[in-house]
Amino acid sequence: MTALFVVSTGRTGTQFLADLFGRLGARASHEPGPRWLRLVSNAHVAGRLSSERAARLVGRVRRAEVEQAGAAPWVES
Repeated sequence: MTALFVVSTGRTGTQFLADLFGRLGARASHEPGPRWLRLVSNAHVAGRLSSERAARLVGRVRRAEVEQAGAAPWVES
């Protein structure tokens, strides 16, 4: 399993990165739901949420998509 999460503020090229990785064969998504997950990433970037806590929250929601055996890498921005 390979997963890459690109976290940043708006207008920084994350949609371009998701499109690029998608063209290269990864399972890529730009700003996927649920909406509260974007709020988690914003809180992490602002220093209000630890990396460990953010990873646990994302893991709960994304585990099924990311952990598919033999699947292409998962890229989320």
